[in-house]
Amino acid sequence: MKRPFIPKKRLERAADALLAEFGAARGWVPAAPVPVEAIVEKHLGLSLGFDYLASVLGRSDVLGATFVEERLIAVDHTLDPERHPAAEGRCRFTIAHEIGHWVLHAPSLRADGASHALREGKPRRTSKDPLEWQADYFAGCLLLPKVLVSAAWDEGRAEGDLARRFQVSEQALHIRLAELQLVPSPA
Repeated sequence: MKRPFIPKKRLERAADALLAEFGAARGWVPAAPVPVEAIVEKHLGLSLGFDYLASVLGRSDVLGATFVEERLIAVDHTLDPERHPAAEGRCRFTIAHEIGHWVLHAPSLRADGASHALREGKPRRTSKDPLEWQADYFAGCLLLPKVLVSAAWDEGRAEGDLARRFQVSEQALHIRLAELQLVPSPA
């Protein structure tokens, strides 16, 4: 089934809408870091866990997966921040990416009645599948909402400080800052 192109503005609106729904339902006041685990479990009603995804999926290049019928988001064990604290930013991005799949793509997958798993692979330099690109962009918008990032940037904080505040990697932060035209785009 071919999926339609989703423009960046619509992806950002979808992330903002999810944050607004979560805030209204759970009394969350927008602040960094965005509680992606609570969004998964308490708002979307999905399970979240860590697993050996290479064994489960038979592929070694997968960091996260959304199992639609099981209502499960699985993250590879190598990103478990309790065991690998340096992977926290990558883990949070992977969770946000899988939330993107759930919000953007799972409804049409559930509608066609087939069994589906949506997967996020390790970054590659080749062009990305549109579903993966959409989930990545959504993840950046979810973890780094424009209003929060702009306000923090206006405070004159260094990128490293902002990455720690939002609990994201410096790479994810820099990409989002460039998207918001706060810094030059990476070459």
